[in-house]
Amino acid sequence: MEEVTAQSIFQFGNQIRLSKTVNTTRLLNDLKQFDDKWYQYNEFKYWIPRQGLCILNEDGVNKPGPAISSLIEWNNTHGTNWSEKDFVVPTPVYHACVDLQELLDPILPWINRTHILRVPPGGYFPPHRDSQKLTQNTFRLIMPLANTETPWFRFMIEDKTLNWNNGSLYAINTTLEHTLFNAYTNPDRHSLWLVINAEICWDMYAYVSSNLSIQ
Repeated sequence: MEEVTAQSIFQFGNQIRLSKTVNTTRLLNDLKQFDDKWYQYNEFKYWIPRQGLCILNEDGVNKPGPAISSLIEWNNTHGTNWSEKDFVVPTPVYHACVDLQELLDPILPWINRTHILRVPPGGYFPPHRDSQKLTQNTFRLIMPLANTETPWFRFMIEDKTLNWNNGSLYAINTTLEHTLFNAYTNPDRHSLWLVINAEICWDMYAYVSSNLSIQ
């Protein structure tokens, strides 16, 4: 059987819209019960305002830690050996949100580190790549949820600004240089994103290829 690689998935494009959607109004309302469970995203860059809310992590407890940090920096600092495949335990966020369960259940065996990312006004991700390895083991599925519209929020791959439909799921090639920043002037306009790390395997290739929004 032919090996599945990142190129197998991203032959369809660097931003691949899938047919899978959620009711963002209902999901965001369900998430309100976890307002006290947001923690700094990547504590090694504590000066950048960003927060994460774990959906799948290492032990099913909503807390700060490697699941919402840089694994490379965490392992180097703490002498650990965490990998993406170590973060597969559902947290209370997963159990409380029917929309998340309906979206994630069909692919639960092949996904790992998953969270809601919150980027407040002034928050950003500087230009970076998510992997520099010869062989990729995972790729990103991303769903915009709220306050993701240009020009106030920009998600750029190389020099291209991406356009999004809130509540739609996308496969994104984040090995390419990409940058995010929230330029909203209203301090309440937090940008919210669902970020899923998925294995590069036949099952996930089948999921992506059979759920393309444009066949």
